[in-house]
Formats: sequence, C-alpha cells, structure tokens
Amino acid sequence: MKKWLILLLFGLLFISGCSRMKGLQYEKILAEHEIYNQDLNSYLLVNGKPVLEKESIKIKYAITVYANIIVGTGRYFNYYQVDWTTDTGRIDQYYHIFNEDARKRSYAQNFFPYNYVYGSLITKIDVLFDYEYLQQEESVEAKIMYSEDLLTLNASELDSSKFASTLENYQIELIAIKRKMEDFNRFKLNIGFLNLDQESHIDFQSWIVTNDDKIYPFYGIYHYQLSNGDYISVGDEMIDNIIDFKEMFCKIKYYHNSDAYEEYYKMNIVIGEE
Repeated sequence: MKKWLILLLFGLLFISGCSRMKGLQYEKILAEHEIYNQDLNSYLLVNGKPVLEKESIKIKYAITVYANIIVGTGRYFNYYQVDWTTDTGRIDQYYHIFNEDARKRSYAQNFFPYNYVYGSLITKIDVLFDYEYLQQEESVEAKIMYSEDLLTLNASELDSSKFASTLENYQIELIAIKRKMEDFNRFKLNIGFLNLDQESHIDFQSWIVTNDDKIYPFYGIYHYQLSNGDYISVGDEMIDNIIDFKEMFCKIKYYHNSDAYEEYYKMNIVIGEE
C-alpha cells in the first residue's frame, strides 16, 4: 500500500511539473504571413541538395532557424516550434524546449540536417517562438508566429523573359569551387540589398537548372528582415558532381508594409578550380 502511495505522489508531482513547463505546444501552428517584427528578428534557411539514390536523383533538405530577441533586457527563449508541409499535404514538426541554464537572447539551430521529406518538395513552413524579457523591470511573456509559403519554379517558366541577368535592388553572388582531390562542388551565396527599407523582409528561392532542364531547389531564405544587413553565407554548401550545373534561377519577393514586389534573376553557374 505504501509503495502505491509513493508512486501516486510521484505521478502527481510529474503531472504538476509538466503543466507548468513554459511554451509546450504540440498542436499545429496557426500563423499568418508576417511582414516585420520589431521585437524578435527571425528567419529560415531551407536549402535543397540533389543526391544520387539507387541510380536516381532525389532531393534532401536542410532547415535552419535563426532568432534574436531585440526588445527589452533580460531576454531569453523558452520554446520554439517549426512545422513544415510537403507537396503530399503531410505536416511534420520539430520543437525545442530551452533549459534554464541554456536560455539566451540569440539562437540558431540546424534542426533538420540534410534529410528526405515525405513527398518531393517542402511547400510551407510555420514558426512559433515563446520568449520572455524585462520591460522597465517588469517581466513580459511573449509569443510570435509566422508562416511562409515556399516559392516555386515551373518548367514552363524557364524560357520566360522575366528572368533578367541584372537586378535593380539586389546584388547576387554565387561562388562555386571544385577543389582538387574532392569529388564534390562547394557553393557560397551572398546577397546585397540596394536602397530597400529595413523595416521589411525578403523571401528568396533559387534553383539549379541542368542542361536537360531538370529543376532542383537550391538556396532558400525566408522571412529575412533587412535590418540584418546583407545576407552572407556562413559555410559551404557541398553538392556531389552528379548533375550538369548549367544555370541558377532565382525569385526574390520583397515585403514592405502592405506591398509586395517580386524580381526574377538567372545566371550561369561557372565552377572554378582550386
């Protein structure tokens, strides 16, 4: 009898502790597309990579989330969650609970390192952050959510004249290198922003197009607030030499206030040697 009483007490303590845990959210995120957030700066990298699997080319994805709390003092995260939807309609989810000794005001995590998704393509991503800060010595609990539909490129667009070789508001640089003794290619992407309002964000998607007009998703940058400054790749993206790298097609969507402007760009992929 005493043993069962002890187990019951432990069970009640466990349930009580879980109910007080901040930020827990196991439900689907219901978010809208957000233009700009002055309190929390967050963006996503959704990069695709063609890989050879059983004599056919398939796509692996890597998803990385970045966030920085700007408002107040004593800032730290409690919890974040990311839902991603594929072209099959399936929704998968990742969440992270911050331990008290690991809380911080800035955070980045590649929580989905190159892996397959259910279906062929990711079509939508929803993000939620639960965080706290001090405002005039008062504790404030806050939560933000945003939703991003990934840009698409259809085969019928490849011959469209809307894809220009120069851009009015952006400078796009793709660095492509093949080193001796390596059987893969290294890529870096940099984007400069020209005369655009900082209280805005861009969604950027690029694709590798081959000589036989196969289309593979490449760099994807979403909800990137221009207050971050120019986008500069931190590390190399490495792709095996299994496809013909012909061109990179890009779509950039700029959001400011209630307006949205889209520009289209393409460039030849020239792989240098080191």
